[in-house]
Amino acid sequence: SQVVVDNYRAGAHVGDYLWTLGHRRVLFLAGSSYTQIGERRLSGLRAAWEKRGGVGGVVPVNTLTSDLIYNANPEKLRDALE
Repeated sequence: SQVVVDNYRAGAHVGDYLWTLGHRRVLFLAGSSYTQIGERRLSGLRAAWEKRGGVGGVVPVNTLTSDLIYNANPEKLRDALE
């Protein structure tokens, strides 16, 4: 037997859940947007969002390079959603 993680589906589940909570813009925080896992999760999240009409509501942030994270500034994070 084996355990398999479907990262695309996981991202889609998160997108569906956040949408049902009333969120219309979200930050996707990832260590690197170039990892296969991160790309699959981001793709699933975006697909779920777009399925519900939320085009452009997912904002990816690379936590390794973004000054939003380095400075740990909540106001900048909020601004990124606007």
